[in-house]
Amino acid sequence: MLMAHYAVLISTGRYGYWGVVVRVALYVQILLGWVVSLRWPETFAKNARAAYMTAIALIIAAIIQNQTQNPQDLSLLDAIVVSMITTMMITFAISSSPTRSAVNKAQEEANTESEEIDPNASFSRFLTQFAFVGLWAGWCFNLWQDPLHFGFKGVLPDCNVNENVYIVLFGQDIRATDERLRTAALVFISFGTLFAFGSLWISLETLLGPFVRLLRRGVDATTRDPNEPAPEDIIMTFIRRGLQALSFATLIFLIVETEMTIKRNDTEHSSNDWSYGQTIAKEEEESSGKAQFPLAQFPTLPGNQPTTGPMPHSPVPPSPMPPSPSPAPSHTGVPGPNTAEAGTSTAKP
Repeated sequence: MLMAHYAVLISTGRYGYWGVVVRVALYVQILLGWVVSLRWPETFAKNARAAYMTAIALIIAAIIQNQTQNPQDLSLLDAIVVSMITTMMITFAISSSPTRSAVNKAQEEANTESEEIDPNASFSRFLTQFAFVGLWAGWCFNLWQDPLHFGFKGVLPDCNVNENVYIVLFGQDIRATDERLRTAALVFISFGTLFAFGSLWISLETLLGPFVRLLRRGVDATTRDPNEPAPEDIIMTFIRRGLQALSFATLIFLIVETEMTIKRNDTEHSSNDWSYGQTIAKEEEESSGKAQFPLAQFPTLPGNQPTTGPMPHSPVPPSPMPPSPSPAPSHTGVPGPNTAEAGTSTAKP
């Protein structure tokens, strides 16, 4: 959760100079999970859970940051970047979902019908996806219902600092507070939420079943090679591959648009600094600096003043010990000329 707390501040400003490290880590996680899930379908449920848990942590950290910190601690740009990155998680789930034929083949090779191989039977994946979609929808709706005043909590209703935030779409700079962009975002979020929740109960095979049966008409099952997949598997594989290609293209599009949006709003050119090690050192320095308190100073007793310098809380500054130019006292106990004076010197106010 601590990593996610700093990950929400990945655009510009206080933590912008190390944001590229977090962003690239998330991009690599999504892409590697996509490749691994396509190559080994039995790993899809685990990869999907990991992706959803990362997105859930990001959204929860963003919500806490927005609700408990000072106004504009989480800027509109930070919130937009969080929404774009978490949207990639939905794209990941769609693009890396294995086909039914791949699942059947994996189950035959493993000689089991484990839910880890069949993602549709994984209850843990169901719960994490349900929680993620609910949090993602709530966060995005809260963001786009009033982007102009996002992050101010009613403190500065007339402040227009959010009007300086731009989103780059297809190479065009659009103000994040533009009413047309706001409407398009709300429509997209509504459809995305509907489809994401619907996919929890209705599989692609069930949804497209009538269409597949229509395509199967005229196919003579007696002439089909028994070693080949069933016709419905061929059709469903083709449809799913098309959706995977579209989803993967959308994933790349979101990555590019996110980076272009951050670059467009990064006036200090600090969001692409690869200084993760410096960040750790800086955070430790700030943490230790806050934990360092001055030692308690106690007033000294009269006649026992220190000779090293004044104390910040001492009302009477001590006088330094004057040098004694006279020779040391004799062994007979008779003091030197200035010894008594030195021994009886007291601090003057």
